[in-house]
Amino acid sequence: MNKVLVSQEIRELVDNKVINAHEQIEEKQIQPASIDLRLSNDAYEIKESFLPKRGETLEQVLMREKVRKFSLDKEPELMKGKVYLVKLQEHLSFLPNQEAKANPKSSTGRIDLFVRLVVDGYSIFDRIPKGYEGSLYSIIIPQSFNVLAYPEVSLSQLRVFEGSPQLNNHELNLALRRHKLIAYGSGLIKLNEVTIDNGIYLSVGINKGKVAYRSKKTNKFIDLSKEDHHEVSEFWDIVESKDGKINLEPGFFYLLSTRENVRIPHHLAAELEAVNVTFGDFRSHYAGFFDPGFGYGDKGDINGTRVTLEVRPIEHKFRLNDSQFICRLVYEKTSQQPDKIYGAKTGSHYLKQSGLTHAKYFKKH
Repeated sequence: MNKVLVSQEIRELVDNKVINAHEQIEEKQIQPASIDLRLSNDAYEIKESFLPKRGETLEQVLMREKVRKFSLDKEPELMKGKVYLVKLQEHLSFLPNQEAKANPKSSTGRIDLFVRLVVDGYSIFDRIPKGYEGSLYSIIIPQSFNVLAYPEVSLSQLRVFEGSPQLNNHELNLALRRHKLIAYGSGLIKLNEVTIDNGIYLSVGINKGKVAYRSKKTNKFIDLSKEDHHEVSEFWDIVESKDGKINLEPGFFYLLSTRENVRIPHHLAAELEAVNVTFGDFRSHYAGFFDPGFGYGDKGDINGTRVTLEVRPIEHKFRLNDSQFICRLVYEKTSQQPDKIYGAKTGSHYLKQSGLTHAKYFKKH
């Protein structure tokens, strides 16, 4: 069966030591269809991002490169423009039919903190091959802001799957009709307005007035262990539009919002593509994973939630117009309904976001 495993199955994997850790895995790490991964104390400052060769462990690479090792509890400062490798607390002993994907958490992406998962002997980012046994590592690159990162902080999440759970176009059309996956404001979208191509195309909302936030050039630190702590104005400028368009400037990072409201029913999960060059010269998202119940609620009583987009232009200036396609949302089948629903029992900073929403590290106004 092609499926993404849900909370009760993830808990079973933890109980059976398929997902294990030196420090006990906590219930709060288990999400509806994913598990949060925690930083350990073991960190390395490396020269560049990399992937290991087939059969090569990360420890072998680190020994050969003679990189600087340090402890996050004593040196939590991660500086923008530098590249770090941090070992995670969790490690895996997968069965032959189990594999996994990793995504940065929403709060990570919203501060332009580039996080990639790497594993021993596998030359693909953010993927864990079938039957993998071994440690997990994160490559961390602060791009817009310096950060303070401590052990126990979660910057990424893992979802375990069997087979190929992605919905095809026929299944997407059925789900769109049955579960009203997309809405505009308080009104439901017309089916003929939805573009489906191995996922649902989403567009950017740029009307008039405040339409985006742009990163400031600053050397201040964002403390990843503190919520509702930092002043938005110290890290972000407001971007306004008078004509339904804005220019994306290279070297800056933007928070924008989709025009559509997105709903993820309890039997589905979803992922946003990070880069699609057919949409424009930019990266449109960092986090990209949506648990069952996002924009849907415990009883299906939420009429969708707009997606905050994490946009970085590629090399040159690019004009972005209102209603322009900006990303594609790929839906996946879960094995069953999870015993946790996004926001209902897990708590969430983004359950009812109505537009541009900052990461949890910033004060709400």
